[in-house]
Parts: sequence; structure tokens; C-alpha cells
Amino acid sequence: MKDLPVKPPDKSSITDGGLVVHKKLRDRLNIGILTLGNFGNNMMRFLLRNRLPNVRYIAMDTDRQHLAQIKAESFNEFFSEVIGESITHGRGTGGNIDRVQEIFESDKPNIAQYINDLHFLFIIAGLGGGTGAIAPLIAELAKTKDILTIMVLVYPFSMEGEHKKEIATKVLEASSRVADGTIVFHNETLIRHYADMPIERAFDQLNAQIFDTIQTMINLIADSGTINVSLGDIEDILCKKEGDHDIAILIGEGTGINRNEIATQRIIEQFQHCKLNAVHKLLLYVQRGEDFKLIDLQRVVDKLKHQISAQNISIRISTPYKDMGDTIRIIALLKGSKADKPTEEPDILSLPPEELESKIITGSLHRKRK
Repeated sequence: MKDLPVKPPDKSSITDGGLVVHKKLRDRLNIGILTLGNFGNNMMRFLLRNRLPNVRYIAMDTDRQHLAQIKAESFNEFFSEVIGESITHGRGTGGNIDRVQEIFESDKPNIAQYINDLHFLFIIAGLGGGTGAIAPLIAELAKTKDILTIMVLVYPFSMEGEHKKEIATKVLEASSRVADGTIVFHNETLIRHYADMPIERAFDQLNAQIFDTIQTMINLIADSGTINVSLGDIEDILCKKEGDHDIAILIGEGTGINRNEIATQRIIEQFQHCKLNAVHKLLLYVQRGEDFKLIDLQRVVDKLKHQISAQNISIRISTPYKDMGDTIRIIALLKGSKADKPTEEPDILSLPPEELESKIITGSLHRKRK
């Protein structure tokens, strides 16, 4: 294992890739992105081509050959690790999930070294394979270290068969129990939207959606903003000192003259499938271009307040981004109690395309803060 990087010396605020990380936040926040398995390797290559500053990148796989295809020699915030090599001999799991726990336990101390000092961790994995099934075990390990953990998971194509679907469902259920939040993307959207596109370009569309989601989440954490909330407000939604609660992470984007209506409607549609009954707290983060007006903010908040009856609302507005133009992106963090009769998860093939783009589910918290 490589030595973990020493924190860089203090500098002025850094702007890169649309993310503004201010000095005070950078000094006290450690953010990591950990990818698993074959899908994770592909996503890591995309992430390294579009690097966000002050983020630790960690790629893990049971297949040594696939992992070696990631090249980032000159980037000292990137780490790669073959896990479970004493069991798989570096040849992967072959899609077998029977030895997942054994693989995880064999490298648990090593995995822990990469995440010990993190405050926020994103875990990215494809569902349906063996290595991706290790994701909830790493999330559970992160919870024991008091790390806020968001899982970004990709559901397999329906053409990959029932066996992969069964594995994906099991891992998804385990992930939603242990992670602070779980964001699910569906490969099936590629067939709906990009069926005539070359395969590599089509998958890059999905990679870009995942990247945008993670970047938005990091912006929420690190952007000082025009209208601001404290990190404590964010943490208070994601964590609870006593007892259990559920959270939902909803993301909506709109472009053009009706951008406000489009973005808020996508939030509302996701909320309707959300398993929350009573919403206790709602945090809205609006990422916007330079022409976003105060009246736009009022319309967005009023519409969401009408549909999501939260007892406590906080608002965070990003610094303006020139490259967003006439686009806005809204992220809503909700904390509440689970409905007595949870909303049934619809068959993903019956959902309209805009709901398939990023299906958000809730994660239960059972952690006590130190």
C-alpha cells in the first residue's frame, strides 16, 4: 500500500471543474471516492480525466489485470489496491458472491487504512457482480469510523439475466441498510436514450451523470455559497445522535426558460417514490448560473415547500458558475420517518425516462455520533 498523502500547504481558494473549495473547508474536510470492480474501474478512468481538487481517489478490485488498466502515475491523490488476492489470486470473483465476506475480511485492515481519516466517502460500484457486492461491507466499515458514506450504485441491464438481477437486489437492499444515502442509476436508461450510440460513448453518458451527481454533492459540502448553511446543518440531516431515521437524496436539473419548473418537478417525482412519511428536515442546495434571480429562488422553494411539507427548511445557494448558463441543479436532502406502508418500488422499465435517469432510494441510519 502507498503512503497516504500529506496535506498540501495552505493556498488561496481553489477553483477547478466547477468546484470552489475554500481554504478553511479544505483544511478540515477529507473527501474520498472509492470505486469497486469492473464498472468501478471504468468510472475511475472517467473521474481521473475530470479530476476534482482535494479528493482522494481509491480504486479497488479483485482482478489485478483490470485494475492495472487505470493509469494515473503522476497523480499523488490516486491509489489502487487488489483486494482478496490470497483468495482469488488476482483473477476476480467470477461473479460469485459466496466468498465476498471472506474476501473483505482478508483485506479489511488494508481497506481501512485508505479511509481512516476521511469525513465523507462516496462508494461507486456496479450491481450484479461479485466484487461490487463488497460495497455494503466497506460502507459498514466506514460507519464504524464515523465517516458519512454515500453509495452510488448501478443496476444491471435486464438483458444480463435474472441471476444478476437477484444479486443486484440483495446488494442494493444491504447497501440501503448501512449507507447514509444510496443513489441508484440504471443501465437500462442507456438503451432508452443512447441505443444508437457507440458503446463507449453511451457508457460515458452514464459516467457523466454519475460524475455530475458526485460533484454536486461535494459542492454542497464544500461550496461557501451566496446563501449558506453550516456543515452542522448538513451533518444533522445525514446523522442522528440517538435512535433511527431515514434520509433521501433527491436531485433535479432543468435547462432553458422552464428550468425552475423542470428541476423542481423532477425532485417532486422522486419524492413521490420516496419511502419517507413525515419529513422533519429539508435542506435545499441550488447550483446555478449567473442569471439566477431571487424570484427564481422563491418560486423553486415555494413549489417544493408545497409538495414536501417539512417542519424545518434550510437553503444553500451556490456561488454562480459561468459554465452552467441557463441550467440549474437542485439537490434536496430530506430527513424523516419511514412510511407505515412503504411505497412499492415500480418496475424500472415502467418508469418514464426522466425518472430512470437517477433513481434515489433511502438509507437507514443506526449510528451514534461521537
